[in-house]
Formats: sequence, structure tokens, C-alpha cells
Amino acid sequence: MFKNISIPRALQFVFGAAITAIIALSIHLLVSINGIQNQFVMVVDRNVSLLTTVSDLRYYTVTYRRFALDYGLTNDASEHKKILETIRFNDEKVAAAMNTMEQLADTGKIKADIREYQQRIDDYRKMQENYINLINSGRIIMARKEMLGPMLAPFNQIVSLLSRLQEDLEQEAITIKEAEAERISGLIRLTSVVVAVITAFLVMMSIMISRKVTRPLERLVNQMQAVEQGDLSKRLNLQDFAKDELGSAAHYFDRMQAGLSTLAKEINESVKTLEDTSSSLRNKVSETTGSLDTQRSEISQIAAATEQMQAGFSEVVQRTLDASEQSNQAKNEAQESQSNIQKSVDQSEALAGALSQTAEVVLRLQEDSHSISVISEVIGNITEQTNLLALNAAIEAARAGEAGRGFAVVADEVRQLAQKTQASLSEISDIIESLQKHAGQAAEMMGNSEQQMQTGLERIRDAGNSFGHILSASEQIAGMSTQIATATEEQTAVARDLSESVSAIHMASDRIADGALETQTACDALSQESDHLSQLAGRFKLS
Repeated sequence: MFKNISIPRALQFVFGAAITAIIALSIHLLVSINGIQNQFVMVVDRNVSLLTTVSDLRYYTVTYRRFALDYGLTNDASEHKKILETIRFNDEKVAAAMNTMEQLADTGKIKADIREYQQRIDDYRKMQENYINLINSGRIIMARKEMLGPMLAPFNQIVSLLSRLQEDLEQEAITIKEAEAERISGLIRLTSVVVAVITAFLVMMSIMISRKVTRPLERLVNQMQAVEQGDLSKRLNLQDFAKDELGSAAHYFDRMQAGLSTLAKEINESVKTLEDTSSSLRNKVSETTGSLDTQRSEISQIAAATEQMQAGFSEVVQRTLDASEQSNQAKNEAQESQSNIQKSVDQSEALAGALSQTAEVVLRLQEDSHSISVISEVIGNITEQTNLLALNAAIEAARAGEAGRGFAVVADEVRQLAQKTQASLSEISDIIESLQKHAGQAAEMMGNSEQQMQTGLERIRDAGNSFGHILSASEQIAGMSTQIATATEEQTAVARDLSESVSAIHMASDRIADGALETQTACDALSQESDHLSQLAGRFKLS
């Protein structure tokens, strides 16, 4: 049954089964590992919360006893009130922690421990209330005996219960960890077994497929080698092949071998006919070549005369075109010069405007410097008055004696500052006078430059008008040269068409002659190929 299955089907079956097993194993592993992970996360979260809550309960339990002792060590009513508020706060925290533990508890043992703790803490609260009442009634010695006697054992039992609860939680976590570790070991063993089975299955199927492919392929290769060496007499035994891809290849190769045998026989017969046809064609080509040689000689003479006439027209056209090109060049240069002149005019006008604006700025500068000198005079007057005031202040300070010494120092500083200001104003006045002088000179020079610029601008405009007349004359000359060149080109085109027609006839004759030579060469090559085909066909061993 496996023998008649196709090779792709066999490979699909093998790899499909292996992939299916691997996917199933992967899904099983994924689900199991995900369950283990969720279990671990749940246990860790629950145990962390429970252990945290137990730790809080231990703290609040110890706090109960500490604040109870503090209550008995003081007689201050305000302190008693604060301690009672702290104890009530602890009661609320213990109640909240107990509520959290009841929600997280999922085993009977933990729930029993929680109930036992609740009972013991309630009993301890009653003892503590009795202790507080004894303190409040003034029986302090009896209260202390109660604290150090009957209340000590229940307190220690509560602490021991919390320690035992912590140990139970830790032991439960260890038990769950061991169970999950055993579960993981089982998954590893299952994976090892499945991998071993898949490996054995793949090895067995590889051997079967190898046997299915190797032997038929070896027979087919041997037959191909025999055909490659020219032996077409032996045929494949198709019964040795299964109904698969190799069987189909063997069937088609056998049909190809039969076709090659028939083709070799037909080639031998066609070679004989080809040799006779090639000999007849070679004789006809020789006659055609002789006639073409005479025709090519006559056409060459006509082509030479036509080329001389075309050369004369071409020279006339070239000289006309040269003259037209020179006219166009002169026109272009005139246009460029006119454009440059216009640019110079624009730039000169812009420069004249800039000079005019600069002159206005210089005039405003001169006016501003005059204003500055006026302001300097005002500041000088103020400085003189300040100096006088400082002198008067110094005199008054001297009259005041020791009490006016500080004021005298200030007055002296003001007087020195006024003197420095007066000196600076003198320097500023000199600078302003120099600035006014230079501004006047600059304004005069700007006016002269503006007049010269206007004169130069008029001359440039006159030159632009002259270049306009030159440009008009150049355009007329270029137009006349173009008309002459056009007429000459039309005559040249007629001569060129005639020359091209003669050249085409000459080239056609050359091609015909070349074709005749190629045909003769092809006949020789055909004869050689015929001999070669005869030799090739003789290599095959036919039945």
C-alpha cells in the first residue's frame, strides 16, 4: 500500500503526523504550565497578604499590652484619654485585619485558627477592660497584679497562635510547591516520551521513503546515462516503478526515448535531401553574384556625380549660414549691451536716490547735533548751580562744627562730581562742534555727487538710444541672411534627396550582393551542418 502512495503524500503524512503530535504536546504543555503559573501566583498573592495581615495582628496585639501598661503608669486624665483612643484605633485595625483574613482563608485549618484568635482576643479585651476599670477606681496594685498575672498567659497564647498561623501558611506554601514541582516533573517525563516516539516514527518513515525513492531513481539514472551515450536500443521496464512521481518520470522518459529514436531516423533521411538542395542553390547564387557586380559599377558612377553637385550647394549654404550667424551674433551683442545700459541707468537712478536720502540724513544729523549742544548748555548751567549749592552746603556744615562734618563730606563729593560733569560737558561740546563741521562738509559733498550722478545718467540714456538704432539695423541684416539661407537650403534639399535616392539604390545593390555572398556562405555552412548532422545521427544506436 505504501508503495503506491505519491512521494509528496508520503512526506505530507510523515511531517503532518509529526507536526500534529508536536502541536498537541505544545498545547498540553502550554495549558499545564499556565495552570501551574496561575496556581503559583494565587498562592503567592494569598500567602503574602495573609502573612502581612498576621504581622499586622502581631503588632496590634503587642500594642494592646504596651498601651495597657502605659495606662497604669500615669494618673493624668488627658493621657488616659489618649491611650483609650489609641486602644480603640487598635480595635478597628484588628477588626479590619480579621475581615481580610476571613476573605483570604481557603482551608479549614486557617479558618479554625482565625476563629480561635478571635475568641482569645475577645477574652483578652475583657481582661483589659477590667484592668482599666481597676485603674480608674484607684486599685492600681490589684490592676498591676492582674496585668502581670492572669493577663500574661492569654497574651502569650495569642502571640503563639499567630506564630503557629504563620508556620501553617509557610508549610502550606511548601506543600503546594512540592505538588507543582511533581506536576512539572510529570510534564517533563511526558515530553521526553512523546519526543522519543516522534523521533522513532520519523526515523522509520525516513527509511521507508528512502527505499521508495532510491531504487527506482537509480534505475532511471542508469537509463539516462545509456541514452546520453547514444544507446537508444534498450528500454525501461515500467513494471519496476510504482505509481508515483518517479513512475511518471520513468513513463515520460521512455516516451521521450522513443521520440528520440524516431527523430534520429528522420534526421538521417532529411540529411540526404538537404545535401542535394544545397548543391543546386550554390550554383544559382554564383550566377546572381556576377550580374550584381555589373549593376553596382554603373550605380557608383551616378552616385559620384550627384555627390559633387550636393557638395557645391552645401558650400553656398554654409557661407550663407555663417553670415546669418554673424548677423545674429551682432544682434545678440547689441541686445546685451542695451540691456546692460538699461541696468546701468536703473542702478544710477537708485544710487542718486540713495545719495539724496543720505544728504537728508546728514542734515538731520547736523540739526540733532545742534540740539545736543543746547542740552549740553542746560546741563552745564545745572552743574554750575550744583557746584554753588555744594559750596554753600560746605559753608553751612563748617558753621555747624562737629555735627555737620558728615554733611560736609557729602557736600564735597557733590562738588567734585559737579566739577567732573563740567569737564565732561566741555569735551562733549568739542566733539559736537567737530561733528557739526564734518556733517556740513558731508552734506556739501553729497550735493555735488548728486549733480554729477544726474549728468552721468543723462549720458548713459543717450548711449542706450544709440544702441537701440544699432539693434534695429542688426535685426534687418539677420532677416535678409535668413531668407538667403532658406532659399539655398531648399536647393540643397533637392540635391540631397537625389543623392539619397542614388545612395539608397547603391546600398540596396550592396545589400543584395552581400545577401548573395551570405547565401553562398550559408550554402557552404549548410553543407557542413548536413555532414555534422549525419555524424550526430550516426552516434545513435537504433534497434
